[in-house]
Amino acid sequence: MSKVEIKQPPLPQRPFKEFVAIMLGGSLLAFSSGMLNATTVASDRQMTSQPMTGTSTMIGISVADGDSAVFGDKIGILLFHILGAAVSGYLVPHRTFYMGSDYGRLLKISICVLTGAFFVSKYTPDSIFWYYLVAFAGGIQNAMTSK
Repeated sequence: MSKVEIKQPPLPQRPFKEFVAIMLGGSLLAFSSGMLNATTVASDRQMTSQPMTGTSTMIGISVADGDSAVFGDKIGILLFHILGAAVSGYLVPHRTFYMGSDYGRLLKISICVLTGAFFVSKYTPDSIFWYYLVAFAGGIQNAMTSK
């Protein structure tokens, strides 16, 4: 699938309703990403699922401390986040934000992955896999409106 570039005016020059929809949508994505991160930090393992900030720092600390178990867990979260961003980048054919059905498809995938994360955490609470699923969904959300 080739990337389609759709020419859009800068955000402040778009019609007011579109501007408000984009601002509210972006705010909701940021809020949900923060909630996901807070949920994983409040868990028993106290791990961040949004890896570009907290997890990257924790990877460095685990290397300095020589803690290979924590290092492996954190690298897994970072890789799943990147994988989610890659899926998002592959499924959205344009480079800048464009209102359309591509985002609905990504949000459906994200909802399914987060539902899976809920069930994994509920029925296998000692598993780390639900953190990976949350990081994957966070990667999808983070890449939805990025180049």
